[in-house]
Order: sequence, then C-alpha cells, then structure tokens
Amino acid sequence: MPGEAFHARKRQHDFDASRLIQSASNGFPDWQIITLFYSALHYVDCYFAKAYSKHPYGHSNRKDEIMLFLPSVERAYRILRALSDDARYHDVHIGQQELNKATDYYDQIKRKLTAVTCSKCGEENLINEGKCNVCKAVL
Repeated sequence: MPGEAFHARKRQHDFDASRLIQSASNGFPDWQIITLFYSALHYVDCYFAKAYSKHPYGHSNRKDEIMLFLPSVERAYRILRALSDDARYHDVHIGQQELNKATDYYDQIKRKLTAVTCSKCGEENLINEGKCNVCKAVL
C-alpha cells in the first residue's frame, strides 16, 4: 500500500508537470487540468494514508471515502474530476475558463489538506473539517 511519502512526492510531481505544461507556448489547458486532478488525488490519498493508514482502491472507493471522511472537499474534488474526465474523454472545448475553474477547485483541496501544526497539542496533522485529527481542537 503506498504511504504518505509516496503520495506527497506524486502530488508534487503532478503539480510540477502542470506548471511545466503551462510554460509551453500553447499552454495545453486540457493536460494542465488532468495533472491538477491527479495532484489533488494524491493530496486526498496522502490524507487517508496519514490520518487513517488507509489507501482508497480506485476512483469509486475514493469518492465514497471522500464523502464519508472529507465532505468539505467533496464538491471541489467531484468538479475537478469531471473537468479532468471532460479533458480526457469528451468532445468539449477545454480553454482558459475551464482551466481557471480547475485551478480554483485544486487550490480549495490543497488548502484543506495541507499539513498544519495544532496550537493546542503541537501535533502536525492534516485539516479535517477544521479540527485537529489528534485532539479535535479547532484549527
């Protein structure tokens, strides 16, 4: 089972790929959206590895786990995944407007799932609904 360190490396790798694609002359917004989605996926999987020592086994299970354990990112993740699916599988226009939307949703997920240190107990943990995963203090 891939752990937290693996997912942390992969989310950064996918984000870096998005920025590299962005620097290309045409930008390739479809591929930027795809790489942002996979970076967000690894933010989610990193969260599950750290907070619950678990790893979702596929997109459907991950969706269920997000709904159960991370409802605060469910909407952003669902829309970002839909944009990525559109970019990969559907005959729809993918341009700057779609990329801007994907970037906004990616940033929401990243903000919710970035490690923070709890001021009450001092433990580094990931935000889950705004509470420390260790002592449940409001972050």
